[in-house]
Amino acid sequence: MIRSHVVDIAGVFAGAAIRKPTHFEFVAVHPRLSGIDRSEWPSLSDLRRAASYVMTTGRLPERCGLPSEEQAH
Repeated sequence: MIRSHVVDIAGVFAGAAIRKPTHFEFVAVHPRLSGIDRSEWPSLSDLRRAASYVMTTGRLPERCGLPSEEQAH
């Protein structure tokens, strides 16, 4: 069964955090968060902090999620 968590920023539905075996994947629904859509985070709190940062500043965080397998090789 897939576990997911609602991510809202200041009362605005931003997306969902999908629990994976080792991390959380963010699925953005708010257009301002398209830059971090499908990004992976080590914890739910890291994911929420990054989404909040993007919503309030309009900029991507310096470290955006976990490195993907493509970037690691």
